[in-house]
Amino acid sequence: MILSLLLVASPLEDQRQALEFQYEIRLNEVRAELAQAQAELAKTKKELLSCGSEEVPNQKIKAPSKKQIQKSYQDALRLLDGDKWNDALLAFEGFVRTYPRSELADNAVLMMARIYEIQNESLLARGELQRLLKEYPKSERRKEAITSLRRIEGGFLHRSEGK
Repeated sequence: MILSLLLVASPLEDQRQALEFQYEIRLNEVRAELAQAQAELAKTKKELLSCGSEEVPNQKIKAPSKKQIQKSYQDALRLLDGDKWNDALLAFEGFVRTYPRSELADNAVLMMARIYEIQNESLLARGELQRLLKEYPKSERRKEAITSLRRIEGGFLHRSEGK
């Protein structure tokens, strides 16, 4: 009985030792990879510091001037002159995302609604008008947006009655 246990234990012991050996080899490989990565990181940090990049987080970013904001809005309007509707939509959306507190942001949203109306995209137009009312509740364009919404929603009613 003891002899059979020794015979069974011997192959298991051999497997355990082989696994331990493989584990040690892999552990040494991982340690070498870690040392190499740490050296590369130290080198990169040194390069960044030599470029003066440590000063970047402390630099102040200037707010855009009214002239820059106006130019961005005018650039979007010019696209309408060339009937580049989709480009204008992207430009107005970019304007609103970049300058959401600008006094022209509500106009940009209204322009997107108008473009969608021209393209017979009533649902998208309605979404932009609702956006204007929600995000710019004190807008001078509020009444115009409400009127347009009623017109669009009236069109939805007429279409659904005709079915």
